Amino acid sequence: MSNIASRLIQLREEKGLSPEELANELHFAKTIIWSYELGKKQPIPSHVSKIAEYFDVDVDYLLGEETKSSGVNLQHAKDLESYNLYVDDIKLTDEEIEEAIAYIKARRLMKNNMAI
Repeated sequence: MSNIASRLIQLREEKGLSPEELANELHFAKTIIWSYELGKKQPIPSHVSKIAEYFDVDVDYLLGEETKSSGVNLQHAKDLESYNLYVDDIKLTDEEIEEAIAYIKARRLMKNNMAI
């Protein structure tokens, strides 16, 4: 069984879904999920992305990596473009994210300089 087949089964079962229910949730034909889980067919990239998004896992995890999610190395707001971030139920703008990143970097720099 391929990594994606076993991961797909595991994730689907963790949510308590049948293959048919998952296919319905993803708007796939039910035979697609069956063929992926049986390893008879490898998913196309757009299906891998859709499955990963549905289960809130990284594509790498679906393809066999060990962790379900990985960190994000923040340098700029664009590093978070696939996420929606909120404070007090209000979505952060790119400008606010950039400000937060700059603040954290400046604070760390000052902290490191004080330690020297």
